Amino acid sequence: MDGKAGAIAVAVLAIVATVTAAKADTGQPPVVQRSLYLEAERSVYLARASEQRGDTMSAAQQYMTAVSLVESTAPRDLNLSKLVLAGEPLPGIGRRMIYYELKLLQEMLAQPQPMMRPEGVLENLRLAYGKMEWLEPFNPAWPYLEAVALAADQDYRSAFQKCREAAQLPGGEESVREKARSLAEHIKPAALAQEQMKEADQQAYMEYVQSGAQALDFAMVSAQVSATEARNKGDTAEADMWDSRYQNLKKQRDQIGQQP
Repeated sequence: MDGKAGAIAVAVLAIVATVTAAKADTGQPPVVQRSLYLEAERSVYLARASEQRGDTMSAAQQYMTAVSLVESTAPRDLNLSKLVLAGEPLPGIGRRMIYYELKLLQEMLAQPQPMMRPEGVLENLRLAYGKMEWLEPFNPAWPYLEAVALAADQDYRSAFQKCREAAQLPGGEESVREKARSLAEHIKPAALAQEQMKEADQQAYMEYVQSGAQALDFAMVSAQVSATEARNKGDTAEADMWDSRYQNLKKQRDQIGQQP
């Protein structure tokens, strides 16, 4: 197992412990038009059928689809903690989504030649935590778990931000906020280093654009394509014209490249 796979495996252990302890929100049932969620209910029924077959991948996908469909249609400020979908409160559906995404990740990590890359499954799990943050916006477990997944994927900058969010949320367990603060402290040096790298990359890109190099690169590609098209049509004169333009552009580009 390589370093990144090992980090993912360690993250899974932390995730299992926190998901087990996560408590649901206790809001009031929202008033929602049932017709908006018929397709989501269908996905829940399909997920349950997949559960009966022992098909972890399909169950994970269908539960994710159900929550995503509700997410795409419901107002962002609507309290969905008590919305019932296919006979089950939506947060319960969300927890099933998390359970099967996590189970799928564990299965992929246990296989010598997995059907899916563990990194891809980890990304789906991270997205699932984001959906739970929407369903239970005051529960620190979800941004903390997203931070764990991000850190396992070596995105320390984003993980640090999620830890800060989790530490400031008023609901859930204080132990989760403590975990978030501890993880933030642990990854802070790497997060700051990635932030500095991002700022340097942004500065380099701005210099690339402002110097005119980007515009010249685009123009050079266009000239090459136009020259090729002219040759294919048998128009030698036009092809030569575009070749000449390309050479002039290249000289200008080379001059920019030589600037200190």
